Amino acid sequence: ETARYSYDSTKNGKIRRRSKGEAYYMRAWYEWELLQRFGGKAANDQFLGFPIVTKVLSIEDPASINVPRNTYEDCVSQITGDLDSAIKYLPLEYSGSDDQLGSVQTGRASAMAAKALKARMYLYAASPAFAEAFSGMTQQQLWERAAKAAREVMVNAGSLPAIDLNAPANFYNNPNHADFIWRKYAGDGNGPESRNFIPSLWGSGLTNPSQQLVDAFPASNGYPITDADAAYNPQNPYVNRDRRLGWNVLVNGASFKGTTVEAFEKGKDTEAGRYNKATLTGYYLRKWMHDGVSLQPGGGGSARHFYAFLRKTEVWLNYAEAANEAWGPNADPLSLGMTATTALKAIRTRAGFSADNYLSAVTAEGREAFRQLVRNERRIELCFENHRFFDLRRWMVPLSELSQTIKGVKIIRNTNGGFSFDYSKQVQKLAYLPNMYYGPIPESVLYRSGNIIQNKGW
Repeated sequence: ETARYSYDSTKNGKIRRRSKGEAYYMRAWYEWELLQRFGGKAANDQFLGFPIVTKVLSIEDPASINVPRNTYEDCVSQITGDLDSAIKYLPLEYSGSDDQLGSVQTGRASAMAAKALKARMYLYAASPAFAEAFSGMTQQQLWERAAKAAREVMVNAGSLPAIDLNAPANFYNNPNHADFIWRKYAGDGNGPESRNFIPSLWGSGLTNPSQQLVDAFPASNGYPITDADAAYNPQNPYVNRDRRLGWNVLVNGASFKGTTVEAFEKGKDTEAGRYNKATLTGYYLRKWMHDGVSLQPGGGGSARHFYAFLRKTEVWLNYAEAANEAWGPNADPLSLGMTATTALKAIRTRAGFSADNYLSAVTAEGREAFRQLVRNERRIELCFENHRFFDLRRWMVPLSELSQTIKGVKIIRNTNGGFSFDYSKQVQKLAYLPNMYYGPIPESVLYRSGNIIQNKGW
C-alpha cells in the first residue's frame, strides 16, 4: 500500500516525490562512502568497489548475503544511476515559502547536492589511483567527464559566494551560508570547543595543525613563502600572510575570544599553562570553533554546530583540477565558459589576492606547475574537512613525500618581548607502504563472507 504523508493530496505528492529522491540520494551517499574508503586494486589485480545491493537480503538465504564486490567501474555506474534518480525527484535547492520544498527544508538532500557529489566522484575516478579501473574510457575522457560535471554545478550555483575572512564566524556559525551545498546539523553543544579550544579558554587543545600546513599558506601577495617575492621572515612568520591562515589556525599571538594565544615556551597555552595541556606543534585549531561558546566553569555555554559535507568552494576546486588535467590551465575546448585558471582565480581573489601575479606566472608555466598550485589550494581551503587524506591517496603522491615527519615549532619569548622560532621540532614520524593507497577491507567482513576479496597488500 502506498504510504500517505498528508490528507492534502498536493502536499502528499510533494512529500512522496521528495522522499523518493532523498532515498536515492542517501543510498548514493553511503555507496560513495564505501567506494571512497574501500575501493581499490584487489588481491586479484582487479579494481573493485563494494557489493552492489539494491534489494533486501534474507538471512534465510546465505547465498544472497555472501555477495561479492563489484568492479569499481560498476559501482560508479550504480552511484551515478542513483544520483540521476535523486536529481529527477528533488528540487535544485530549497528556497521560497513552500512548506515542503521551500527554505524551511534547508539541510535536506537536493538536486544540487546530488550533482556536486557526482562531480566529486568523477574527479576521484579520473585520478591516478583509479583511472585504470575504466575499460571503456581514456584518462582524458575521465578528466573531461569530471570537468563537465563540476561545471554543471557551477552554472546552477551562480558565482562563488563571498566569505568574510575578517569575520570567519560569519561562515562557521551560519547554517545557511551560501557556500554550503549540503551540510550536517549537529545540534546544541560544546563538544568541538571542549576538545579543541586553547587551554587558557578551558579547552583540551587536541587538534594541533602541523608546521607543514602552516607553511602551505602563502604570503599576503599570493606567493609561496619559499619564493623570494613573498618576503617571508621565518623569525616573524605570521605577518603579511594569507588571511586564510588565521581563519583556520590559531598561531602564537593570535587574538581569540578576548585573549591572546600564548604558544611560546612557558606561555599559558603550553605545558606550563592550565591543566598541563599543550599543543604538540605550536598551533591550535580555529576552523569550526564557535565564538559564542564559553567553557569557563559555571559560565555554561553551548551552540549549534554545522559541518560542510559539500561546498561550492570544493566544486570550483574540482573544476580547476579536472579542467587543467584535461586541457591545461587556459584552454576551454568544449566551450564550458570557464578555464581552470579562471576557476582558481575566483578562489584566490576571494582570499584577497586581487593582483595575483603568482597565479599568472604559474599559468604560464603550464599544466604541471598549475597542478601543484591547485593541490595546495585544496589543502588550505578544505583543511579539516576530511579531504586531504583521500586527496593524497587518489593522487598517488610518492611514498617519499607521504613518509615524512610531522613538524612543529618551538617558540621562545625573548627578554625584549619578541620571539625566536626554532623549526627543528619533530612531532611524529610517518611511514607509508605501497598498499596504503587503498584501504583494507575489515577482517570481520572477510570472516563473514568467503566471497569478499581483500585489497592488494593487506
